[in-house]
Amino acid sequence: SALRRAQAERTRTSLLDALEALLLEGPAGEATLPRVARRAGVTAVTAYRYFPTNDALMLAFIDHVRHRIGMDADALLAVAPERVHELAAINFES
Repeated sequence: SALRRAQAERTRTSLLDALEALLLEGPAGEATLPRVARRAGVTAVTAYRYFPTNDALMLAFIDHVRHRIGMDADALLAVAPERVHELAAINFES
């Protein structure tokens, strides 16, 4: 239903916003998926349902940020390639 899809999108956005907040507050390695879930107010099981792997989470996060700031992927990588690679190396499943 439309209501269910809207709720799913809100949950997904909450998880991505929570990841962003954790990354801004401290070391990237501390932004584990359980912490992201807790910050977003959902269970880790729910978070894994949306983002089953680190790659899925990071790709969604990059798209989320790109959408918000209106940059394409090449421009995002040009701004801070070392940060993107650092984020991609995080083990969010810890």
